Amino acid sequence: MSILLFLVGLVFALGLGQVIVSGFLNWVRTTSQVPRIRPNAGVPNWIVGLFERSFAFALAFANVQGAYVVLGAYLAAKLTLNWKRIPYEKTKLEVERRVRVYGISALMAGVLSLSIGVIGGAIARCGM
Repeated sequence: MSILLFLVGLVFALGLGQVIVSGFLNWVRTTSQVPRIRPNAGVPNWIVGLFERSFAFALAFANVQGAYVVLGAYLAAKLTLNWKRIPYEKTKLEVERRVRVYGISALMAGVLSLSIGVIGGAIARCGM
C-alpha cells in the first residue's frame, strides 16, 4: 500500500499536474489576449513546471521543516525574474501590458504548480 500511495502522489504531482497547470496557464493567457507561448522565453514552461512540482514534491515528501518558506522564496525569485524585464522609457503600453501579464501568469502558475507538488508529496508521505 505504501508504494502505491507514493506512486499516486508522484503521478499526481508530475503527470496530472502538468495537464492542470498548462491548461490554467493557457486559459489565463488566452483570456488576457497575449500569445499562450511567450516568444523568446528561454526555458519552456513545461520544464519550469516540472522542476517546480518535483521540488515541491520532494520537500513535502521529506517533510522538510520550513519547506513553505523555501517555496515562498522560490516564488519571490521567480516573480522578480519575470517582472519588468523591459526598461520603462522606451516601451509601448501594449508591450508593458504583455510583460505584466506574463509575469503575473507565471506567478499564478507557479503557485498552482507548487501546490500540486506539495499535495502529491503529502499523498506519497501518507504511504510511508
